[in-house]
Amino acid sequence: MTPNNKHQDWLNHFLAHQKAWGAAFLIGWFAINVVVLATNHLMEHQRAGHRLATWEAFCWEISSVLVLLVLIPLAIWINDRWLARLSIKRWLLIHAFMTLPFSLIHVAAMVSIRKLWYQAMDGYYHFGDLPLEFFYEYRKDAQAYLTLAVVIAAYRFMVRRLQG
Repeated sequence: MTPNNKHQDWLNHFLAHQKAWGAAFLIGWFAINVVVLATNHLMEHQRAGHRLATWEAFCWEISSVLVLLVLIPLAIWINDRWLARLSIKRWLLIHAFMTLPFSLIHVAAMVSIRKLWYQAMDGYYHFGDLPLEFFYEYRKDAQAYLTLAVVIAAYRFMVRRLQG
């Protein structure tokens, strides 16, 4: 098999299984983020002289990622169903607006998972001061939502270019 044929075989496989490849890329990206962010929490607590159980750091990150992975198909469906035909200006404006319900759902589900996880570990999870903590989470969620919207749009653009 020549290198060109091998390349074409990979390209054909990718194009035939775009959704599976896209899901694998997202899951891989999130898995790396979980490890990096959880170990950041552990290292920051250690540097500050505080103790943090390893399971807690991973609980915080895994709970967030699980909810994001559930919300992504919903966001894609909403985009494809109602937003895909809009001008780029309106598309960005509506996506910016969508960051609020996205964050509300993400935070509510994430906190629920954490409370269950802590309860299973005989602990107690306290979200903190609701307005302050929600603003903290919203900033991160808005950035994540808009980044994912752009990454998904770019991924789809690349797929269309590969298809010719």
